Amino acid sequence: MNTNPKIDDIRKEIKTLYNEKKTIHVDVLNKRTRVKNALCEISGIYEYFLCVSSNINGYMESFSISYVDILTKQIIIRELQ
Repeated sequence: MNTNPKIDDIRKEIKTLYNEKKTIHVDVLNKRTRVKNALCEISGIYEYFLCVSSNINGYMESFSISYVDILTKQIIIRELQ
């Protein structure tokens, strides 16, 4: 399947992080949610998104992150900067 080469690069870097340590720091910068420097564990990497889990405000939350959101800077993974 043809995808954007930049998205392929992001996916490759995330796979490297997953194989090395599985934990990442995430900033979510959209209108609905604002999370800064949340420590997350990568639980799965898929073709169009990755799944992470994190303890946010005392609750364990699982959510998906689209590679497009990373590309457009709606979600920032600090280890990729």
